[in-house]
Amino acid sequence: MDDLRHYIRSLVSVSDATLDAVEGVMHTRQLTKNEYLARAGEFSNQIAFLRAGIMRAYYRTDEAQEYNKTLFVGPCMVGALTSLVTGQENKIYIQALVPCEVLVGDYQELLRLYDAHPDLERFARRMVEVIYVQKEEREIDLVLLTARDRYLKFLEEYGSLTQEIPLYHIASYLGVTPTQLSRIRNSLAQG
Repeated sequence: MDDLRHYIRSLVSVSDATLDAVEGVMHTRQLTKNEYLARAGEFSNQIAFLRAGIMRAYYRTDEAQEYNKTLFVGPCMVGALTSLVTGQENKIYIQALVPCEVLVGDYQELLRLYDAHPDLERFARRMVEVIYVQKEEREIDLVLLTARDRYLKFLEEYGSLTQEIPLYHIASYLGVTPTQLSRIRNSLAQG
């Protein structure tokens, strides 16, 4: 649980009592490659801290076309936030791309801790702010950057992932086809 404590404290100052309370509602879970944390059409009630591994959040069209929305690389928080907050069914899938170790907690139990631990509520607010900024930056990049520039930015942020997950997942995340990504990679390799 030290990873979770460090992650929380990297965003806000919290008391040991708050961290102890959070740990009391979390439990360790191992996800195998391709296992799901959340599925579209289901209702989410758990939030997770990804200690180690790589996960993706994606949408699937009626024609079974998949679009990667987010890549999660531990340590970070993971959950189907819209379903957790609204109580509506998930519209996304969250899947392990490699074996993952997560700490999972019931979202409602964590919400109940807010009254006794206001610093936890500050952490949750700060975490959502960080997620929102990342989401906004990603949306802007998809509109304003060329595919090549999006790939270069991806390499800066997630360079090692090119060796750990299939390139078609990276292409989907970048909003390009695998063929387009291959051309970009070849162009960069040639200088």
